[in-house]
Order: sequence, then C-alpha cells, then structure tokens
Amino acid sequence: MATGADAVPDGEYVLDTAQSVFSFGATAFLLLPVKGTLRARAGSISVADGKIAAEGSADAASIATGMKARDWHLRYKHYLHAAANPEIRLVIPAVALDADTVVATLHARGRSAEVPLALESLVVSPDGTLQARLTGSFDRTPLRMLHRLGGVSRRIQLSFDVVARRQPR
Repeated sequence: MATGADAVPDGEYVLDTAQSVFSFGATAFLLLPVKGTLRARAGSISVADGKIAAEGSADAASIATGMKARDWHLRYKHYLHAAANPEIRLVIPAVALDADTVVATLHARGRSAEVPLALESLVVSPDGTLQARLTGSFDRTPLRMLHRLGGVSRRIQLSFDVVARRQPR
C-alpha cells in the first residue's frame, strides 16, 4: 500500500457507502457524552495535479446513537429536521494533497457551517482503493438547532473514515 500525498494517483474516486463511516460526538446537557453515526449516501473524490477535492452526503434520518428516543429527537425539527432536510452534505474544496488541514462546508437544515478538518491518514492500495481519515470539530450555531442548554453542546466532533474506489478512465 502506498501512503502519503505523493502516492495518490490522479483520477476520480467513488465513495464506497457500505464501508465508509461518518461519526460524531458531542456533550448532552453539559456533561453526558453522546456518540453516533450517520449512513453515507454518496460521494466522490477528485485528484488532479497534486490537489484533492471531495463531496459527500449522509442520510439525516439514519442518525444512530444507540438510544431510540435520542435518535428520534436528533431527527426532529429541533436538530436535523430530517423530514424536511433528508440530506447532509460535506463539500471539501480543492486543496494540495500535502495540506494538513482544509476548511470544508457542511450543509444541513438548509444552512451551512464551516468545518476545519485535519487529514490524519491517506492510503491508496494497488487495486485503486483510497482510504482516508479526516477529523475535526465545529460550532453548530450557524445551523440554528436547539440551544445548547436544551440539549447537545455547541461543539460537535466529527470523523470521516472514507473508503473510495478509483474509477477506470
């Protein structure tokens, strides 16, 4: 397996939604840790001339924290409002492959928020499978969800464990 920016061949990669995991963490009621996942819907990664750009989406109704009542509440209009906004999108603009961080844009609830992400790992196998891990945190205030004193903290931790397959030319 090749690792690092120099080892990523130019091309278009398509997200493997069955193997990619989108996770989040936060604090509920100012002290209880909450962790969960969202199911990936679709995504693509483009690598060209030493730069990488990506876009992906998750199903807002797929939020899972291990507690049915909390999952329902997070899907409800106070938070994700999944009935009216079924898709959460993340857009990563073109950035140099060797960049340590990138500011992505998260779109949810018909609004957007900036999310600084760190690229923790990037590996491409000989068969053209790209694996990457990105992590970051952001302030959910621009998304206009329920006030933090009513539930989840303002700061949300994110991690994206991405698997994508290189498309034939």
